[in-house]
Amino acid sequence: MVVVGDCDGDNAVTVDELVRGVNIALGMLPVSVCPAMDANGDGQIAMSEFATTWTDAKVEEFMRYDLNGDGIITAAECQATAPPPKR
Repeated sequence: MVVVGDCDGDNAVTVDELVRGVNIALGMLPVSVCPAMDANGDGQIAMSEFATTWTDAKVEEFMRYDLNGDGIITAAECQATAPPPKR
């Protein structure tokens, strides 16, 4: 099973992978670092791209990033909710 946004192939999308997706969307990283992030190439992460199996915990995780509740996590939303970069 392929999980959209699963850059390392462990069948889960972590916050670090979401941040990588934001950097891809902002043009700061090439898509080649995680082509699995944006399945349809529109620069946003839709619910269907975030997960294919939904649990209460997965919905809660998605909603933490979807600040306006429209079912899409934009680069700006992900950036606004991302933890500070590790140094």
